[in-house]
Amino acid sequence: MTGENRESPRVQAEFTVRAEALSRARLPGVDLSRGGLFIATERFLPLNAVLRLTIALDDAPGEIPTLCRVVFVRDRAAAKATGKPAGMGLELLDISAEHRAVLDESLAARSARNPAPPPPPRERQPSRSDALDVIVVDDDARFREYAAGPFRKRGDLVRVTSDGLEALAMCLKQAPDIIVSDVQMPRMDGWQLLRLVRARPSLAAVPVLFLTTLSGDDERMLGYQLGVDGYLAKPYAQEELLVRVHQIVRRARSARSTPGARTTLRGELDHVASGSLFSFLEMDRKSGVLLVLGASVARAFFRDGRVLRVELEGTALDSRGAFAEVLRWTTGQFEFSPQEVVCRDELGQSVTALLLESAREEDEGRR
Repeated sequence: MTGENRESPRVQAEFTVRAEALSRARLPGVDLSRGGLFIATERFLPLNAVLRLTIALDDAPGEIPTLCRVVFVRDRAAAKATGKPAGMGLELLDISAEHRAVLDESLAARSARNPAPPPPPRERQPSRSDALDVIVVDDDARFREYAAGPFRKRGDLVRVTSDGLEALAMCLKQAPDIIVSDVQMPRMDGWQLLRLVRARPSLAAVPVLFLTTLSGDDERMLGYQLGVDGYLAKPYAQEELLVRVHQIVRRARSARSTPGARTTLRGELDHVASGSLFSFLEMDRKSGVLLVLGASVARAFFRDGRVLRVELEGTALDSRGAFAEVLRWTTGQFEFSPQEVVCRDELGQSVTALLLESAREEDEGRR
């Protein structure tokens, strides 16, 4: 690249390349009568930049000059993610018919000498019954495409957007099976998108998975309070994303098929400490039953935010011992169902007092 060309203010750079660095490409938005080329390079220009390209062919005399426009860039990060070479896709703007024929013949001959490896066997495409409609929301194009990739590979319907406002419009046009969203985004963030989705009867049952770097209990608890169905911490493996999405969709469909199901809070202890969960139910003065699936199965009975009784299956622990045991669990799932609770207060203390007492006993046990 030699920099600005003084002959025309349109031309932002000049490249001279040999045929080995070129491949014929069908590029989005390109007039196919002009054709497209891909240059393998790590020296990038912005989209729509115009450059003067000189192509040197080993199997033809002379060189081919042409003006090109950059219509596609695969940077180093995208190249690493896709396993394809970094470079730029170019639209040929003024190549002559004679030069185009020479170039096509040279590229065809080189492709015949070096055939591309056969494509890998196609994975089983999902049947009509198990295909998903997924909306992926992220203001970072790399994360957005990374999240969409495994669903596209499966053959699912994938709709992508960079902010919550567009995602909401997509949902109103056609409700998806699941929304996979970043949290921190401009214009409309994940929190606001979740509020608006849950506020609309036609969308209230659509599951939402947050992909985020947020790690605080308060922030995660806010998501669960608003009705998020799960979190997946960035960075993550695409296989893990697929598994989580199918778990959440299956759980949501099961809940919709259960008459009278009224779960207002559901999530995972991996993301919210059990102590924070108990504190939240106290502060919101909740009445109902908290089911916790961890090392065992526990049920905690709340009335107006006060925990009255805790049961732990398979043990003879009383409510106080069961409460202390649940506080030690760091992995598992929880689900709170609002309902009228009629039982005796076996603990006799507020959640705050119980947590302080548990912390004091744990400290004493370490001494």
